[in-house]
This record gives sequence, structure tokens and C-alpha cells, in this order.
Amino acid sequence: MPSNSYRNEVALIEACLAGQPEAWKQFTMQYRRLIRTTVARIRCSYQSASADTDDLESHIYQRLLEDDRRRIRAWQGRARFSTYLVQVTRNLALD
Repeated sequence: MPSNSYRNEVALIEACLAGQPEAWKQFTMQYRRLIRTTVARIRCSYQSASADTDDLESHIYQRLLEDDRRRIRAWQGRARFSTYLVQVTRNLALD
């Protein structure tokens, strides 16, 4: 049986996919630290001085929303969304 936090995560993602503005605001508040930390680790690991963390973070959000939120829709729910988001963020930051 899924935990409450998993169900809350699923509900938030479904609301974001439905285009609810408040859901996106909550999404950014909930996952901002995770995205920012992941981006900072990538920058540090690869000695990437060419991109500012704020710029990369903005780029990640833009890419998450493009193509009708394709990357968010790709989450299959087999793991927590936060786990999936770290991998997506990592891949996008490396691009």
C-alpha cells in the first residue's frame, strides 16, 4: 500500500500535468531545494564555471515544462518522483 507522501506526490504531479497554476507553484516550492542541490553537485563535480546555478536551475524548469510537460509525464510511478527528478535534473544539467 502506497504511503501518504507517495499519494501526495502523485496528486501534486497530476495537478501539475492538468495545468493548475497553484500546483506548479507548490511543485517549485517542494522541489526547488532538490533541483538546486543536484545542479550544484553537477557544477562542482564537473568544474562547470560556465553556467551559474541560478541559470541552470531556470533551464531545468523550462525543460520540465516544454513539450507539454513531456519529462514530467514520462514518470511511471515505479519510484518516488523525487528520485526520478534527480535523474532528469542531472541529465539536463549535463547537457
